[in-house]
Amino acid sequence: MPTKTAGFHDLATMIDWVEGNCAKINALVTEIAEIQTEFETNFVDWQQRHENSKAAAIAWIEGHDWQQPQWLMDAVNQRLPQMRQQKQERLAELQEEITDLEAQREGIEQQSDEALAKLKKQNPRLNTREEKLKEQETDAKDNFHRLANDWRRTARGLGWLLRPGAVRRSREAMEAALQEWTNLNARLAEVRNSWVTLKQKTDETETTLQDAWRLRTAEIARLKRELGQLQRDLDGAAKETALDEIIDVLAELKQSNQPDFDNLLVTVIEAHEASQRYEAGIAQVAELMGLIQGVCEGLTRMAESVRSVKAEQDMHAELANLKLSPDPTVLQFHSLWDQLVPLVLDEKKAAAHPAQFAAAVKQAIGDRLSNVNIDLMFNTLGNELDQATKQQWG
Repeated sequence: MPTKTAGFHDLATMIDWVEGNCAKINALVTEIAEIQTEFETNFVDWQQRHENSKAAAIAWIEGHDWQQPQWLMDAVNQRLPQMRQQKQERLAELQEEITDLEAQREGIEQQSDEALAKLKKQNPRLNTREEKLKEQETDAKDNFHRLANDWRRTARGLGWLLRPGAVRRSREAMEAALQEWTNLNARLAEVRNSWVTLKQKTDETETTLQDAWRLRTAEIARLKRELGQLQRDLDGAAKETALDEIIDVLAELKQSNQPDFDNLLVTVIEAHEASQRYEAGIAQVAELMGLIQGVCEGLTRMAESVRSVKAEQDMHAELANLKLSPDPTVLQFHSLWDQLVPLVLDEKKAAAHPAQFAAAVKQAIGDRLSNVNIDLMFNTLGNELDQATKQQWG
Protein backbone atom coordinates (compact mmCIF):
# COMPACT_ATOMS: atom_id res chain seq x y z
CA MET A 1 0.00 0.00 0.00
CA PRO A 2 1.44 3.43 -0.95
CA THR A 3 2.34 5.72 1.95
CA LYS A 4 1.03 9.25 2.37
CA THR A 5 4.37 10.61 1.16
CA ALA A 6 4.87 8.30 -1.84
CA GLY A 7 3.05 10.68 -4.18
CA PHE A 8 -0.42 11.96 -5.06
CA HIS A 9 -2.92 11.75 -7.91
CA ASP A 10 -5.69 14.18 -6.89
CA LEU A 11 -6.43 17.01 -4.45
CA ALA A 12 -7.27 14.76 -1.51
CA THR A 13 -4.12 12.68 -1.86
CA MET A 14 -2.07 15.85 -2.41
CA ILE A 15 -3.28 17.18 0.96
CA ASP A 16 -2.36 13.84 2.57
CA TRP A 17 1.03 13.94 0.84
CA VAL A 18 1.79 17.47 2.10
CA GLU A 19 0.68 16.66 5.65
CA GLY A 20 2.65 13.41 5.62
CA ASN A 21 5.85 15.23 4.66
CA CYS A 22 5.25 17.86 7.34
CA ALA A 23 4.78 15.08 9.91
CA LYS A 24 8.12 13.58 8.85
CA ILE A 25 9.80 16.96 9.11
CA ASN A 26 8.36 17.58 12.59
CA ALA A 27 9.57 14.15 13.72
CA LEU A 28 13.03 15.01 12.37
CA VAL A 29 13.00 18.36 14.18
CA THR A 30 12.26 16.56 17.45
CA GLU A 31 15.21 14.21 16.95
CA ILE A 32 17.52 17.01 15.81
CA ALA A 33 16.55 19.12 18.83
CA GLU A 34 17.73 16.27 21.06
CA ILE A 35 21.05 16.24 19.19
CA GLN A 36 21.31 20.00 19.63
CA THR A 37 20.76 19.60 23.38
CA GLU A 38 23.56 17.01 23.49
CA PHE A 39 25.83 19.32 21.49
CA GLU A 40 25.10 22.24 23.83
CA THR A 41 25.74 20.11 26.91
CA ASN A 42 29.04 18.84 25.52
CA PHE A 43 30.03 22.33 24.36
CA VAL A 44 29.55 23.74 27.87
CA ASP A 45 31.46 20.78 29.33
CA TRP A 46 34.41 21.21 26.97
CA GLN A 47 34.40 24.97 27.45
CA GLN A 48 34.74 24.41 31.19
CA ARG A 49 37.52 21.89 30.61
CA HIS A 50 39.25 24.43 28.39
CA GLU A 51 39.02 27.13 31.07
CA ASN A 52 40.22 24.72 33.76
CA SER A 53 43.16 23.51 31.68
CA LYS A 54 44.15 27.11 30.86
CA ALA A 55 44.03 27.98 34.55
CA ALA A 56 46.19 24.93 35.34
CA ALA A 57 48.78 25.93 32.72
CA ILE A 58 48.94 29.52 33.99
CA ALA A 59 49.16 28.30 37.60
CA TRP A 60 52.09 26.07 36.60
CA ILE A 61 53.95 29.09 35.21
CA GLU A 62 53.18 31.22 38.26
CA GLY A 63 54.21 28.35 40.54
CA HIS A 64 57.55 28.09 38.72
CA ASP A 65 58.40 31.78 39.21
CA TRP A 66 57.14 32.69 35.72
CA GLN A 67 59.53 30.28 34.04
CA GLN A 68 58.14 29.39 30.65
CA PRO A 69 59.24 28.26 27.20
CA GLN A 70 61.02 30.90 25.18
CA TRP A 71 58.30 31.02 22.50
CA LEU A 72 55.69 31.75 25.14
CA MET A 73 57.85 34.32 26.93
CA ASP A 74 58.42 36.15 23.64
CA ALA A 75 54.69 36.15 22.90
CA VAL A 76 53.88 37.47 26.39
CA ASN A 77 56.52 40.20 26.23
CA GLN A 78 55.20 41.28 22.86
CA ARG A 79 51.69 41.63 24.30
CA LEU A 80 52.63 43.01 27.70
CA PRO A 81 52.63 46.76 26.88
CA GLN A 82 49.13 46.49 25.45
CA MET A 83 47.95 44.45 28.45
CA ARG A 84 49.41 47.00 30.90
CA GLN A 85 47.56 49.78 29.11
CA GLN A 86 44.34 47.79 29.25
CA LYS A 87 44.75 47.15 32.97
CA GLN A 88 45.41 50.85 33.62
CA GLU A 89 42.22 51.69 31.76
CA ARG A 90 40.40 48.98 33.70
CA LEU A 91 41.55 50.55 36.97
CA ALA A 92 39.88 53.82 36.02
CA GLU A 93 36.75 51.99 34.82
CA LEU A 94 36.50 50.05 38.07
CA GLN A 95 36.70 53.20 40.17
CA GLU A 96 33.94 54.80 38.09
CA GLU A 97 31.75 51.68 38.20
CA ILE A 98 32.16 51.34 41.97
CA THR A 99 31.35 55.01 42.52
CA ASP A 100 28.26 54.71 40.32
CA LEU A 101 27.05 51.53 42.03
CA GLU A 102 27.58 53.03 45.49
CA ALA A 103 25.52 56.06 44.43
CA GLN A 104 22.80 53.71 43.18
CA ARG A 105 22.88 51.82 46.46
CA GLU A 106 22.52 55.05 48.44
CA GLY A 107 19.57 56.00 46.24
CA ILE A 108 17.96 52.64 46.97
CA GLU A 109 18.47 53.12 50.71
CA GLN A 110 16.87 56.56 50.46
CA GLN A 111 13.88 55.14 48.55
CA SER A 112 13.47 52.48 51.23
CA ASP A 113 13.58 55.05 54.02
CA GLU A 114 11.03 57.23 52.23
CA ALA A 115 8.63 54.32 51.67
CA LEU A 116 8.79 53.28 55.34
CA ALA A 117 8.41 56.88 56.50
CA LYS A 118 5.32 57.28 54.32
CA LEU A 119 3.84 54.11 55.80
CA LYS A 120 4.47 55.32 59.35
CA LYS A 121 2.93 58.71 58.53
CA GLN A 122 -0.17 57.12 57.04
CA ASN A 123 -0.63 54.69 59.93
CA PRO A 124 -1.78 57.19 62.63
CA ARG A 125 -3.94 59.03 60.10
CA LEU A 126 -5.72 55.85 59.11
CA ASN A 127 -5.94 54.77 62.76
CA THR A 128 -7.64 58.04 63.67
CA ARG A 129 -10.11 57.72 60.82
CA GLU A 130 -10.80 54.09 61.74
CA GLU A 131 -11.51 54.90 65.42
CA LYS A 132 -13.85 57.76 64.49
CA LEU A 133 -15.72 55.58 61.99
CA LYS A 134 -15.96 52.75 64.53
CA GLU A 135 -17.68 55.10 66.99
CA GLN A 136 -20.03 56.35 64.27
CA GLU A 137 -20.73 52.79 63.13
CA THR A 138 -21.56 51.70 66.69
CA ASP A 139 -23.92 54.68 67.12
CA ALA A 140 -25.57 53.92 63.77
CA LYS A 141 -26.01 50.25 64.72
CA ASP A 142 -27.59 51.19 68.07
CA ASN A 143 -29.83 53.71 66.33
CA PHE A 144 -30.97 51.10 63.82
CA HIS A 145 -31.82 48.57 66.53
CA ARG A 146 -33.70 51.25 68.51
CA LEU A 147 -35.73 52.27 65.44
CA ALA A 148 -36.33 48.62 64.52
CA ASN A 149 -37.80 48.04 67.99
CA ASP A 150 -39.96 51.20 67.60
CA TRP A 151 -41.26 49.95 64.25
CA ARG A 152 -42.10 46.51 65.69
CA ARG A 153 -44.01 48.15 68.61
CA THR A 154 -45.87 50.51 66.29
CA ALA A 155 -46.87 47.72 63.90
CA ARG A 156 -47.79 45.25 66.67
CA GLY A 157 -51.29 43.82 66.61
CA LEU A 158 -53.57 45.97 64.43
CA GLY A 159 -51.14 48.87 64.42
CA TRP A 160 -50.49 48.52 60.68
CA LEU A 161 -54.27 48.90 60.16
CA LEU A 162 -55.15 51.50 62.84
CA ARG A 163 -51.96 53.61 62.53
CA PRO A 164 -50.70 53.14 58.96
CA GLY A 165 -49.03 56.56 58.78
CA ALA A 166 -47.09 56.03 61.99
CA VAL A 167 -46.05 52.52 60.90
CA ARG A 168 -44.86 53.84 57.53
CA ARG A 169 -42.86 56.68 59.11
CA SER A 170 -41.35 54.28 61.63
CA ARG A 171 -40.36 51.85 58.86
CA GLU A 172 -38.82 54.65 56.76
CA ALA A 173 -36.82 55.86 59.76
CA MET A 174 -35.61 52.29 60.39
CA GLU A 175 -34.60 51.83 56.71
CA ALA A 176 -32.74 55.16 56.70
CA ALA A 177 -30.88 54.08 59.85
CA LEU A 178 -30.01 50.78 58.20
CA GLN A 179 -28.66 52.60 55.13
CA GLU A 180 -26.56 54.87 57.35
CA TRP A 181 -25.20 51.85 59.24
CA THR A 182 -24.41 50.08 55.93
CA ASN A 183 -22.64 53.18 54.56
CA LEU A 184 -20.50 53.54 57.67
CA ASN A 185 -19.62 49.83 57.50
CA ALA A 186 -18.49 50.32 53.90
CA ARG A 187 -16.39 53.38 54.81
CA LEU A 188 -14.83 51.49 57.71
CA ALA A 189 -13.97 48.56 55.43
CA GLU A 190 -12.50 51.01 52.90
CA VAL A 191 -10.20 52.52 55.53
CA ARG A 192 -9.08 49.10 56.70
CA ASN A 193 -8.51 47.96 53.10
CA SER A 194 -6.52 51.13 52.43
CA TRP A 195 -4.16 50.18 55.21
CA VAL A 196 -3.83 46.59 53.96
CA THR A 197 -3.21 47.79 50.39
CA LEU A 198 -0.69 50.40 51.50
CA LYS A 199 1.13 47.88 53.69
CA GLN A 200 1.23 45.29 50.88
CA LYS A 201 2.50 47.87 48.39
CA THR A 202 5.16 49.05 50.83
CA ASP A 203 6.22 45.45 51.52
CA GLU A 204 6.47 44.73 47.78
CA THR A 205 8.46 47.92 47.21
CA GLU A 206 10.73 47.07 50.12
CA THR A 207 11.34 43.54 48.77
CA THR A 208 12.23 44.93 45.33
CA LEU A 209 14.53 47.54 46.85
CA GLN A 210 16.22 44.98 49.09
CA ASP A 211 16.87 42.71 46.09
CA ALA A 212 18.32 45.64 44.14
CA TRP A 213 20.43 46.63 47.15
CA ARG A 214 21.81 43.10 47.56
CA LEU A 215 22.66 42.83 43.85
CA ARG A 216 24.57 46.11 43.90
CA THR A 217 26.32 45.24 47.14
CA ALA A 218 27.50 41.93 45.69
CA GLU A 219 28.66 43.63 42.49
CA ILE A 220 30.50 46.33 44.47
CA ALA A 221 32.29 43.64 46.47
CA ARG A 222 33.28 41.81 43.26
CA LEU A 223 34.57 44.97 41.62
CA LYS A 224 36.48 45.98 44.74
CA ARG A 225 38.20 42.59 44.77
CA GLU A 226 39.22 43.11 41.13
CA LEU A 227 40.34 46.65 41.92
CA GLY A 228 42.41 45.45 44.88
CA GLN A 229 44.11 42.79 42.78
CA LEU A 230 45.06 45.32 40.12
CA GLN A 231 46.29 47.84 42.68
CA ARG A 232 48.43 45.19 44.39
CA ASP A 233 49.96 43.63 41.25
CA LEU A 234 49.01 45.29 37.97
CA ASP A 235 52.03 43.83 36.18
CA GLY A 236 51.17 40.28 37.29
CA ALA A 237 47.56 40.74 36.17
CA ALA A 238 48.77 42.01 32.79
CA LYS A 239 51.06 38.98 32.38
CA GLU A 240 48.26 36.60 33.39
CA THR A 241 45.85 38.14 30.88
CA ALA A 242 48.49 37.99 28.13
CA LEU A 243 49.12 34.32 28.94
CA ASP A 244 45.40 33.58 28.98
CA GLU A 245 44.85 35.17 25.56
CA ILE A 246 47.82 33.38 24.00
CA ILE A 247 46.97 29.96 25.44
CA ASP A 248 43.26 30.44 24.69
CA VAL A 249 43.81 30.31 20.93
CA LEU A 250 46.70 27.87 20.94
CA ALA A 251 46.09 25.43 18.08
CA GLU A 252 49.26 23.32 18.09
CA LEU A 253 51.87 22.34 20.63
CA LYS A 254 55.27 23.97 20.56
CA GLN A 255 57.72 21.68 22.31
CA SER A 256 59.72 22.89 25.28
CA ASN A 257 62.06 21.31 27.79
CA GLN A 258 59.25 21.18 30.34
CA PRO A 259 57.24 17.98 29.68
CA ASP A 260 54.81 18.64 32.53
CA PHE A 261 53.92 22.00 31.06
CA ASP A 262 53.70 20.52 27.56
CA ASN A 263 51.19 17.95 28.82
CA LEU A 264 49.06 20.75 30.27
CA LEU A 265 49.10 22.52 26.90
CA VAL A 266 48.05 19.32 25.13
CA THR A 267 44.98 19.25 27.38
CA VAL A 268 44.28 22.90 26.58
CA ILE A 269 44.51 22.29 22.83
CA GLU A 270 42.32 19.17 22.96
CA ALA A 271 39.63 20.97 24.95
CA HIS A 272 39.78 23.96 22.61
CA GLU A 273 39.41 21.79 19.52
CA ALA A 274 36.51 19.86 21.05
CA SER A 275 34.77 23.14 21.99
CA GLN A 276 35.15 24.38 18.43
CA ARG A 277 33.73 21.15 17.03
CA TYR A 278 30.64 21.35 19.21
CA GLU A 279 30.23 25.07 18.56
CA ALA A 280 30.28 24.37 14.81
CA GLY A 281 27.88 21.45 15.35
CA ILE A 282 25.42 23.67 17.22
CA ALA A 283 25.44 26.17 14.36
CA GLN A 284 24.98 23.45 11.73
CA VAL A 285 22.12 21.79 13.60
CA ALA A 286 20.37 25.12 14.15
CA GLU A 287 20.69 25.91 10.45
CA LEU A 288 19.34 22.47 9.49
CA MET A 289 16.33 22.83 11.79
CA GLY A 290 15.63 26.31 10.44
CA LEU A 291 15.72 25.11 6.84
CA ILE A 292 13.47 22.08 7.24
CA GLN A 293 11.03 23.96 9.48
CA GLY A 294 10.85 26.59 6.74
CA VAL A 295 10.00 23.87 4.22
CA CYS A 296 7.24 22.57 6.51
CA GLU A 297 5.80 26.08 6.92
CA GLY A 298 5.75 26.45 3.14
CA LEU A 299 4.06 23.07 2.76
CA THR A 300 1.44 24.09 5.33
CA ARG A 301 0.61 27.18 3.29
CA MET A 302 0.52 25.02 0.16
CA ALA A 303 -1.95 22.65 1.88
CA GLU A 304 -4.24 25.60 2.66
CA SER A 305 -4.27 26.54 -1.03
CA VAL A 306 -5.01 22.95 -2.06
CA ARG A 307 -7.87 22.79 0.46
CA SER A 308 -9.35 25.95 -1.05
CA VAL A 309 -9.26 24.40 -4.51
CA LYS A 310 -10.77 21.16 -3.21
CA ALA A 311 -13.55 23.08 -1.44
CA GLU A 312 -14.40 24.75 -4.75
CA GLN A 313 -14.36 21.35 -6.49
CA ASP A 314 -16.64 19.82 -3.85
CA MET A 315 -19.02 22.79 -4.05
CA HIS A 316 -19.57 22.55 -7.80
CA ALA A 317 -20.76 19.16 -9.04
CA GLU A 318 -20.02 20.12 -12.64
CA LEU A 319 -16.28 20.32 -11.89
CA ALA A 320 -14.43 17.08 -12.55
CA ASN A 321 -12.03 15.76 -9.93
CA LEU A 322 -8.61 17.18 -10.75
CA LYS A 323 -6.06 14.58 -11.77
CA LEU A 324 -2.56 15.42 -10.58
CA SER A 325 0.85 13.92 -11.22
CA PRO A 326 3.84 15.13 -9.13
CA ASP A 327 7.04 16.01 -10.88
CA PRO A 328 9.79 13.43 -10.14
CA THR A 329 12.11 16.21 -8.94
CA VAL A 330 9.59 17.11 -6.22
CA LEU A 331 9.39 13.51 -5.02
CA GLN A 332 13.18 13.27 -5.08
CA PHE A 333 13.43 16.45 -2.99
CA HIS A 334 11.09 15.08 -0.31
CA SER A 335 12.80 11.68 -0.19
CA LEU A 336 15.40 13.52 1.92
CA TRP A 337 13.32 13.14 5.10
CA ASP A 338 13.52 9.33 5.04
CA GLN A 339 17.25 9.52 4.29
CA LEU A 340 17.89 11.73 7.31
CA VAL A 341 16.02 9.54 9.80
CA PRO A 342 18.79 6.95 10.42
CA LEU A 343 21.31 9.77 10.87
CA VAL A 344 19.39 11.53 13.67
CA LEU A 345 17.88 8.64 15.65
CA ASP A 346 20.95 8.08 17.87
CA GLU A 347 21.65 11.45 19.47
CA LYS A 348 24.38 9.98 21.72
CA LYS A 349 26.34 8.71 18.72
CA ALA A 350 25.87 12.01 16.88
CA ALA A 351 26.96 13.96 19.94
CA ALA A 352 30.06 11.80 20.40
CA HIS A 353 31.20 12.49 16.82
CA PRO A 354 29.91 15.92 15.74
CA ALA A 355 32.19 16.21 12.72
CA GLN A 356 31.12 12.79 11.37
CA PHE A 357 27.48 13.66 11.97
CA ALA A 358 27.84 16.94 10.10
CA ALA A 359 29.60 15.22 7.19
CA ALA A 360 26.92 12.50 6.93
CA VAL A 361 24.10 15.06 7.00
CA LYS A 362 25.85 17.22 4.41
CA GLN A 363 26.31 14.22 2.12
CA ALA A 364 22.64 13.20 2.46
CA ILE A 365 21.35 16.73 1.80
CA GLY A 366 23.64 17.63 -1.06
CA ASP A 367 22.25 20.84 -2.53
CA ARG A 368 18.60 19.99 -2.02
CA LEU A 369 18.11 22.53 0.78
CA SER A 370 19.68 25.41 -1.09
CA ASN A 371 17.41 28.44 -1.46
CA VAL A 372 17.34 27.90 -5.22
CA ASN A 373 16.20 24.28 -4.96
CA ILE A 374 13.65 24.96 -2.22
CA ASP A 375 12.10 27.72 -4.35
CA LEU A 376 12.20 25.45 -7.39
CA MET A 377 10.37 22.67 -5.51
CA PHE A 378 7.57 24.99 -4.37
CA ASN A 379 7.26 26.60 -7.79
CA THR A 380 7.02 23.17 -9.44
CA LEU A 381 4.29 22.11 -7.00
CA GLY A 382 2.36 25.33 -7.55
CA ASN A 383 2.67 25.13 -11.31
CA GLU A 384 1.38 21.54 -11.29
CA LEU A 385 -1.77 22.66 -9.49
CA ASP A 386 -2.26 25.77 -11.67
CA GLN A 387 -1.80 23.89 -14.95
CA ALA A 388 -4.11 21.07 -13.91
CA THR A 389 -6.80 23.60 -12.96
CA LYS A 390 -6.55 25.47 -16.27
CA GLN A 391 -6.39 22.34 -18.44
CA GLN A 392 -9.10 20.29 -16.72
CA TRP A 393 -11.54 23.01 -15.61
CA GLY A 394 -10.94 25.47 -18.44
